Amino acid sequence: MSRIKSALELALERSSQVEADPLRVIAYELRKMGKRMVARVRAGEKIDINRALKQHQEGELPAIKEGISEALLQYISLPADHNDCNKYRAAIQCAQAIAPSFRKAEQVLQELERIARQYLEQRNAIVTSLRGHFEKFAQEQMTQLSKTMGAGLQIDVSTLPEFQTELRKAMASHDNQYRAVFNQLQELTKAAL
Repeated sequence: MSRIKSALELALERSSQVEADPLRVIAYELRKMGKRMVARVRAGEKIDINRALKQHQEGELPAIKEGISEALLQYISLPADHNDCNKYRAAIQCAQAIAPSFRKAEQVLQELERIARQYLEQRNAIVTSLRGHFEKFAQEQMTQLSKTMGAGLQIDVSTLPEFQTELRKAMASHDNQYRAVFNQLQELTKAAL
């Protein structure tokens, strides 16, 4: 009777026959290095990317710059809060090192930062507007309930299911509009880099 092999043993046997292309492995590592540079800048480290790039051989630079470009493009997304807007400043600093036409890349990224702030302001305005609308509705309900129960009640409108439903609808519509704009800006950034 033969021994039954585990899935790991079978996978190891199959993968032992596969050889990695050393040039592709090196290019992958260089792209990771470029991505790490961007992550360090975003984390607030003061590094000079131009100086860091000069420490590498000419043949390594395209892969490193590709990694920087990939990392920068990943930053172009809808911001969760105002702290996320700082990532665009880090992107501008990194783009300066790799963009053939830095001025164009800088303009696109500054526009991106402006639109991100506008997106957040409008999102806050939507919440405030809905909250005001539902507070009037909740106030009417509390007045009727206090007449019947004889006690003052307080309702947090953000806990009302109707408020949550309307907020989700409004945010989905708002996010879809801005997602299209961010996709366009991502394409412009890709072209500028």
